[in-house]
Amino acid sequence: LMNPDVIILNIQNPENGNITILNDIRDKQLPIKIIIFSSHPEPFYKHLCIECGTDFFLETSSDLATIPLILKKLAKAA
Repeated sequence: LMNPDVIILNIQNPENGNITILNDIRDKQLPIKIIIFSSHPEPFYKHLCIECGTDFFLETSSDLATIPLILKKLAKAA
């Protein structure tokens, strides 16, 4: 069984089930940091993901370089 510390979910289509995955992780209270990587920068999707418990919401068009920085920050905090 895998026990990841971090999960990166790509939301290309908000209807594809990643919001369900996010909700399942938070409902089970798993200690996993979640990074959402989305091509939908609209505030609606960002707020939805934050309400569902994501730790980071990144836009594919501008935040790609941020992922390694976040992972380093999380590794230092562990």
